[in-house]
Amino acid sequence: MPGRAMPKSTCKQICGAVASCTNSCNRLLLAACILQCPKCTYNMPEGLSDAVMQDQQTEPETSLDAARQLADNALAGQNVGTHATRQSNDGPGIAHKAGRQVQNVLDSFQPVLQHRLASTAVILAALGWAVVRTFRSKAKQRIRSQYQQKEELQLPEPNVTLPVLVSELNISHEQSRKSQPAVLAGLQGVIAEHVAIKGQVVGCGVQSIQQQCTTAAESALVVKKLIKLGLTVVGQGSIQPCNYPTLGNNIRNPALGSRLAGGGTSGAVAAIASRRADLAVSSDYLGSLRLPAACMGLYAYVGTPNCLGAFDSKNYVSMPSNSQQDATTHQAAADGTASSSNETAGSDGTAPEMDSDTPSISRTPRSNNIESVGMAAAELPVLCRVAACLGLPGAANLRHEVTQIVVAEDMFQQCDPDMSPGVLVVKRAVLSWAGQEQAGSVQLLDFLAANTHSWKRLAATAGIADSAGSLEKQPSSVVLGALKHAAKLLYHAELADRYSAVAAAASAEELGLEVAAALQSGATTDEQQLALASSVAHETQDVLRTAVKKDVVVVMPITPSAPPRLDASSEQMQSWLDRTHAFAALTALGGCPSVVLPVGTLPDGAPLSLALFGQARTDQRLLAVADRLVPHIQAEFAKLQQQHQQQERQAGAKPGANGNPNEKGS
Repeated sequence: MPGRAMPKSTCKQICGAVASCTNSCNRLLLAACILQCPKCTYNMPEGLSDAVMQDQQTEPETSLDAARQLADNALAGQNVGTHATRQSNDGPGIAHKAGRQVQNVLDSFQPVLQHRLASTAVILAALGWAVVRTFRSKAKQRIRSQYQQKEELQLPEPNVTLPVLVSELNISHEQSRKSQPAVLAGLQGVIAEHVAIKGQVVGCGVQSIQQQCTTAAESALVVKKLIKLGLTVVGQGSIQPCNYPTLGNNIRNPALGSRLAGGGTSGAVAAIASRRADLAVSSDYLGSLRLPAACMGLYAYVGTPNCLGAFDSKNYVSMPSNSQQDATTHQAAADGTASSSNETAGSDGTAPEMDSDTPSISRTPRSNNIESVGMAAAELPVLCRVAACLGLPGAANLRHEVTQIVVAEDMFQQCDPDMSPGVLVVKRAVLSWAGQEQAGSVQLLDFLAANTHSWKRLAATAGIADSAGSLEKQPSSVVLGALKHAAKLLYHAELADRYSAVAAAASAEELGLEVAAALQSGATTDEQQLALASSVAHETQDVLRTAVKKDVVVVMPITPSAPPRLDASSEQMQSWLDRTHAFAALTALGGCPSVVLPVGTLPDGAPLSLALFGQARTDQRLLAVADRLVPHIQAEFAKLQQQHQQQERQAGAKPGANGNPNEKGS
């Protein structure tokens, strides 16, 4: 009761029971005991006894605000020290050394503890307020949890029809005294099913005719070298039909199941994302490897054309037949493969050196070598290590070299607003590493529009200027559309040549409407259009070789936004895919190596990725620049997240009006 001292024995029992307890209610009981009997300070936590023994004559505090503040601080989880101390003989003037946490609690308790004659009603009110706040907090957490569970149930899921692996393997090189050191020992790889592995079926992405496809007599050059260096092949990864870069809505995205996984080499990349292997090997032209890697938040590298040889040991994928004519064609293809293999690999089995003045796209429009070998991994050092072991062109040592990093501003203008955090992070990271003098920006599309001419004729014949806007008002959109059209003409022609037997054996439903249309257009495209597209490729490569020096790295988008949700409209998905093809077409036509870098995630976990590209045959240097840039990107993204969280706290985020606790109030 107020004004009456609690018996000393009772005080000691209470204080002794709760002095070392960090529970909020027990600490409030301890405060009640102290207010009634200051003689029990021998059992009090260190730091509180000074406040109690302060000899200040003040009026009793009966305000409920002090009790509420006491309860709020207790519920905030501030710890009180657990060690007891005895009052010094020199009197209350000697301060005890309390820890930082004890001092924080002392500052909060002191206004109440100074008033020894405070009413017990204040303490009871504080306890009641603490109980109410506790129940309200638990109820809010329960509502939030229920909403999150309901939201998860509403997330779309893909109709999974594509397996991650076509077949499981265990292929490794048997070491001998004369064999190369197994520098890649311990790494496990997944090879896309259309990349040749000796003794395995060269797949085409159509499961119904998988058993009819031919078996590879020899492995692709890159597969041979990787196995000799110690890589263990654990499986063949599935691909979309003809490895075409589609949306990939028939396989689950391991990074976020409600988002598109990206087509092309979907299975092999998904195996890396789900940590079933360390390295994926495939081919890429319009984003078959880079697109799923960006959608799953992985690193990807696509090399300079021909620096790793062809991705299959045959120029054409054929299927066996009983006719004598098909057998003769099959034998001729095998003979041509042997000669092609000898030309591709040098006498020592390595990829031949290319003259830097010789265009890497100096090939006929109907040739089938425009795709480049690429790799994907969950960690960038894995790609750097493999590139060094394979002896890729370019110097990886950046110690005494200056690197200039420029951002293609006009290409990022083609992206959606949710890419802005990734762009901001990369710009800050570039400034943090390269400095103000070595960082810059460029209007890349405007530069190409002013220095190349074949694209104008192609845009006029294809009607691109009318669909993308007038040439005077939107030159960047028109030139980007012309580059995409040129790349698709060349790519579709190659697919039609390579997969003509597949197109005849599989139905349009099995291939997919987009792949079937690509094969049809490639088979019917006239030679004049292909020659014009090849001219666009030559001009683009010449201009990029002149403008992008060996010490220059360009930052560009690889996708216009995070991968769309599975329940997005078909128009949104198609617009996203068209712009992705356009971004990939630039480096494909230019014959430039490129690297995909994940830069962060949206609040729901959807990954954001960007791309770097450099001059042809600077592959290892490009990977080294990316490796140096990644820590700065991660640091800047963490800062951006902290700034966003701080802004939310300052704005006082409240549950939305629609009942969603995760939404801010207006």
